Amino acid sequence: IWIQPETLIAFVTDITKSLAHHGFRRILLLNSHGSNHPVLDLAARKTVIETGIICLSASYWNLCA
Repeated sequence: IWIQPETLIAFVTDITKSLAHHGFRRILLLNSHGSNHPVLDLAARKTVIETGIICLSASYWNLCA
């Protein structure tokens, strides 16, 4: 199955904004599917702009290298 990139961005951003509302100040979006990385990066950037918290995205294979 698949969803539009805009849908994933909106879904992830809703979650990160909710976490920020509940006091989270640093969020890491950990990607495990190659083609999702640019989309999660956009969601992280949108979260930073809209909430002012630290939000980053990374792929697990980059963290293990």
